[in-house]
Amino acid sequence: MEETPPKRPYRHVPIADELRQAIRAGTYPPGAQLPSSLDIARRYRVGDRTGRAVLRQLVHEGIAEARQGHGTYVTQVPPEAARARRRTHSARRLAPAEAPGPGDADLTMRHLSGPSTEEPPADIALRIDAEAAAVTRYLLCEGDADAVIGLRTVYDTGRPDEADSVLTHTTARTATPGEARHLGPGAVVLCHDETHTAAAPTRAVRTVWRGDRVRLADFYRTDA
Repeated sequence: MEETPPKRPYRHVPIADELRQAIRAGTYPPGAQLPSSLDIARRYRVGDRTGRAVLRQLVHEGIAEARQGHGTYVTQVPPEAARARRRTHSARRLAPAEAPGPGDADLTMRHLSGPSTEEPPADIALRIDAEAAAVTRYLLCEGDADAVIGLRTVYDTGRPDEADSVLTHTTARTATPGEARHLGPGAVVLCHDETHTAAAPTRAVRTVWRGDRVRLADFYRTDA
């Protein structure tokens, strides 16, 4: 019987690996703009669709963020040893036809406040084992920059951020008064919490989504 050759990786995977290495090497430090999908397509002689997939992958990993109309920017340096997550939890618009792909890479993340040293909510403080954290808040917008569909709050403990596991919790509830200022009074929201952990918890991320605009989706890896 003829042996089946191993599957080749998707074309964007080795390109994303190369950009990831360039970020680690300091070619693109945090805050730097990454090449556009068109630049990637020209440089690697691939289609624009592959170029977009490269940037979506880096955004999905939390290494970069997409700013609508401005490009994609580095947010953090990835750890030296790439750890493939077996499971990731992402969000996308409720109507699939309106979203170009899974995750929130097509949304605009607007800085709202921080970082500032604050006391986290009791449940977050328990998860990250910290009485104070550097807190940064963002608005997540679709289409028009004023169309806010989510609020994201990052609680950073200051411990080395080389998390090898992420624990998630999701609950449905009514928006708090502070959330309602951005998401609408009486809005039903999906509150999605992530706790990033290495030897100890490194940070927590709480994202509150408008329940009528977002659904949550799991992605599982079976090869890791």
